[in-house]
Amino acid sequence: MAKRIFKYAEHTFEDPGEHFSIEDIKRHLTRSFPEVGQATVDERTLDDGTIEVTFVKRSGTKGGRELGSYPRPAVRAFAEGMETRLRENDHKPGWADIDPLWFVGRLEQNLAELKAELHDENCDENLAAQAAIDIANYAMMVVDAVGKLPEDV
Repeated sequence: MAKRIFKYAEHTFEDPGEHFSIEDIKRHLTRSFPEVGQATVDERTLDDGTIEVTFVKRSGTKGGRELGSYPRPAVRAFAEGMETRLRENDHKPGWADIDPLWFVGRLEQNLAELKAELHDENCDENLAAQAAIDIANYAMMVVDAVGKLPEDV
């Protein structure tokens, strides 16, 4: 068997023995570099016949999205749910002149409702989701009322 070397990032590792497969080496390296578990494997033969095995970190996904992709699909869907709920209440006056502590009270009330729903063995997932969306909307209104929406932070 040809000589092998293993690389990850700026690290180079000698071959611990030909009886160890590439997958064995990969599993061993995950103890120090957990991300190697998701790495792809590139192999090439060097001029001297040595096989260079490189573990390449994937750009990967997190929470079902490509890293660097914003907003995350879950955030986008949740924000759309928030907007839908706000539009359902467009017939009401806006929140611009309401004391932020009123929103905090509504947050607390909705949080209690959400907790109760989640503790119920016959939990209605739609009601739980609606309560969570209402909580998020009230939290947004607090931030808006104190004048610190993200573009201001």
